[in-house]
Amino acid sequence: MVENSAQQLEDEREKAEQRLVAAARRAQSSLADVLSLPARRQLAEAITSETFRPNSAVGRTSSQQERWEALVQASMKSSKSLGFVKIKDGTHGLALQLGVGDQSTWSRSLKKWSTGNPRIIDTGTAAEGRGRPQLQIVQIPLLTDWLLWVAEANAIRLNPIGRDYLWESHIRELPVLGIRKLLTPPSLDISRAQADRDIAALKQGRTPTRRSLR
Repeated sequence: MVENSAQQLEDEREKAEQRLVAAARRAQSSLADVLSLPARRQLAEAITSETFRPNSAVGRTSSQQERWEALVQASMKSSKSLGFVKIKDGTHGLALQLGVGDQSTWSRSLKKWSTGNPRIIDTGTAAEGRGRPQLQIVQIPLLTDWLLWVAEANAIRLNPIGRDYLWESHIRELPVLGIRKLLTPPSLDISRAQADRDIAALKQGRTPTRRSLR
């Protein structure tokens, strides 16, 4: 398992939360308005879909897929989760927390997902006392990126302040299609016309010229 310090990922989590709160403030609205439960569910479905799995390191077995789905759901538990899962008692605690698999199967899955090509998770560990470092936090970066993009794009749509903005349909469709292809979000300055072209290309199985996880 490729390990980062838990503090490093916790800092990333705090920055992500600050961006979400800032988006709601810009929209002069609530967190639920810029990042709704239906939107989070759509992204969860996209990143656990049959289209996403073969392109990633999730694995082919039903048990691997079950663990992946459990991790995704935990990382979307609330609007402030933003692709992060905080853990107590290492991989053993994660297995108990999510209710699927055991410590050894989770250790293997986390190693596979954090070292695969592309890497689909980051893990953060920290030592407690003089013991060995234990897993304390996991992030699904692609999910974090798209959740924040949805929130910030919605904030602009709800309160444009003279700025061009995407339609609600763009903000709904583009993340789902992009995640399935392991594609990172576009700039928030993307035009409606470009969003239309990207959506059409993805529906036709073509990948827009933009950075992917590969």
